[in-house]
Parts: sequence; structure tokens; C-alpha cells
Amino acid sequence: MTVQQYLDEHMGMWSPNTVDTYQSILSRFEIELDVEHLTAGKLRAWIYSHGWGSSQRYVALSAAKGYIKWAFGAKHPALILNERRAKSPPQRALKIPQIKDLLSSFNTMEAKGIRDLAMCALMLDTGLRASEICKLDLHYLDMEERKLRVVIKGGRWAMAMFSISTQRYMEAWLAIRQPLGEPVFLSVGGIIPGTRLTRSGLRIIVKKWGKDAGIGLLSPHDLRRTFAVTATRLGAPSRLVQLAGRWSSIEMVERYTETLENEDFEKYFPVEGLGF
Repeated sequence: MTVQQYLDEHMGMWSPNTVDTYQSILSRFEIELDVEHLTAGKLRAWIYSHGWGSSQRYVALSAAKGYIKWAFGAKHPALILNERRAKSPPQRALKIPQIKDLLSSFNTMEAKGIRDLAMCALMLDTGLRASEICKLDLHYLDMEERKLRVVIKGGRWAMAMFSISTQRYMEAWLAIRQPLGEPVFLSVGGIIPGTRLTRSGLRIIVKKWGKDAGIGLLSPHDLRRTFAVTATRLGAPSRLVQLAGRWSSIEMVERYTETLENEDFEKYFPVEGLGF
């Protein structure tokens, strides 16, 4: 029984992002190890041999153990291995001046700049994940109502909303977008123009945004965190941020907003508020 058979069987149970991650890990796992005769010690050595951080090691072990149990049963000796998942430190979110620098950095005299401004604004307004942006189709985009529908983690459908400003940026992009199928965001230039963006391609694009705007390294997930943090800075209640960002629990919003700073709390400091 192969890794591909395992992934195919679980395709409808996992999000597209999870499928992609597990496929990347397990394809390497299947090639590099004799899984049938694997020991817990060898499995541990393998997950530490790739330079992965704590979180990625945990994901790799979860993927490997799921496949081992499916292929060889619950009594396989490697399944006794456990890996503690360390809590990640607060991750990056852009500050408001950096957001303004980013949005003003796109050259809207060119098709690529028009596309990138629309895509960036949509990610900031909605917190869409990389896979959700890449798989967004025209059929699920309602420009008049400023809403869209996407498949989120767990294979469920969810709605996202965007602002009037982002609506204008999106309309500018859709007006020049080549009418090639359903994908909202297509490649501009490159080897095969007009094709659907991929997650890896989007990561390269967003990384270049950060460099061009002078704000340093930038990833698609930085924009998702920025959505949550900025909405909170602007006064949105956590419950509303949770619903708008399609998080399953309020704890995820609290985790994402750990990067709030002193100035965000300035008007709430008790001593300052008392006038001393």
C-alpha cells in the first residue's frame, strides 16, 4: 500500500493545505526509510535529520504515524514514538505604516501591479490562506455583495467579506484579466501566462512584495496574521475577528494577536486613564 493510496483515501477528510503538506513529507518518508521494519529510534532520527523546527517535526511525525498505522496496523513498533509540540513564539504581523508602504508599492501602470494590489488587499481584508487564494474561482466571487466563498480546513465551505476599497482594486484587475477559465488570480508573464497561481508561486510573489516595499521578508501567512492583528487594533471584537477570519475557535484569534504592542493599549492603561 503506497503513500498515494493513503492520501487518496483521506483526501475528503483533510484540507488542501494538509494534503499538500503530508504529500511532501510522506513522499520523502516512503523513499528514505524501510517503513515496514522501522523502529521508533530510526523514526526519531529521521524527523531530526531534515533541519525542521519543532512544529514541522510534530507535523512530520503525525503524518508518518498516520500512514504507518494505516499501512501496517496499530501494533507497529515505531508508533510508540511521541514528539512534544513546542509553543511557537509570537509570529510577525505588519504594523499599519508597513501596510501602507506595501499597498503603495505596487506599480498599477502594469497588469502585474494591478493584480498584485488586488490580491494583497483581498488577503489583508479577508485573511485568506495561500491555498484559498490560489483556489478562488470566479464562480464563488460576488463583487456586488463584496463576498466570496472558499473551502477551509476540514473541507467546509465558509464566507469571507471585503471592503469597498478592495472591491475597486478587484474590479480593476478583473477588467484586464484574461478570460481563461475560472481562477480569479492568474500568472502574469512568466513561462505560462494565464495559468492558476500555485502556493509555491504565491510564496515567491509575496516574498518579492516585502523586498520591494522595504519591509523585509514577507509570507502569505504574515498577511493572515496581519488581518487579525490590524482588525483588532482598529477595534474589532475577538468574536467578530474569529468569524470573519473563519477560525474554529477564539483561542486561534488570541494566538494570532499576541503581537499587539504598547501603543495598541495606550488609551486603556489604568494609570494614564486616571490622569496621574
